[in-house]
Amino acid sequence: QHRSSGLCLTYLGPSGTHPQGSEALSLAECGVPPPLGKWPSRATDPQRWHLANRRPDTGDCCSGFRVWNTDQCLHIHPSSEARTVICELRGRVDQTLRLTDADDPELASGQIAHARGKCLRKRKGSAEPIFEKCKARKPDKPQSPMWVKLDMEVPLEARLYAQAKLESPELFH
Repeated sequence: QHRSSGLCLTYLGPSGTHPQGSEALSLAECGVPPPLGKWPSRATDPQRWHLANRRPDTGDCCSGFRVWNTDQCLHIHPSSEARTVICELRGRVDQTLRLTDADDPELASGQIAHARGKCLRKRKGSAEPIFEKCKARKPDKPQSPMWVKLDMEVPLEARLYAQAKLESPELFH
């Protein structure tokens, strides 16, 4: 959720595999599904995002944000437009994003940051998300986060997987 506006980052495309490979985003009222638009169906939860893709530097998880139940990841377009594109599991540079925290040595916490020094923001006067220059950390001055996580939950699949690993560890070696 974009803290100052109270709006949530919203995917405007369909669930599953995107037929055109890329989609627009908007900032919309949290918990309210967007209108159908050009697709006959909408994503099952267009405001739910999760970590995805490998980190290019280590190969570990995770280097970006993926829309729930889709093949779409948050992407910084060369024009600084915020869109989604098909997730690149190896961790493509244009999809390498992170949520900054209080321990970040350079950037204010609560920003969705790209390595190029651009962060996801709300374009002034519109509901359009865009990548612009990140806010620097000011150690002597408290700063409110730009983005906050809402309604965090562990998906059923992940809970069942963790339970199975505890109950039958021999199956996972």
